[in-house]
Amino acid sequence: TVELKNLASSTGTIREEVERTRSNMSQSIEMAKHSSNNLVELTHYTKQLIEHMENIVAIAEENRLQAEEVSGVSGEISGKAKMLDQLLSGFRS
Repeated sequence: TVELKNLASSTGTIREEVERTRSNMSQSIEMAKHSSNNLVELTHYTKQLIEHMENIVAIAEENRLQAEEVSGVSGEISGKAKMLDQLLSGFRS
């Protein structure tokens, strides 16, 4: 009978521990679900960021090419202006 009381007490302790473990497992599962959802969202935003950065790089390259073209036209205009100035200075003399 003392042994039965000890066994019953141990059984109660084991049940409490099982319930505590079950609760901890449920909390861990919920945290894992939440973390997984956050990871999916982070992956989505990271993909968007990469796509936007690729667009920015493409725009920057286009800007560079346009700047080179404008620089070339500007150089040609400068050269023409010097030639015109020399031509006009011949008439002034």
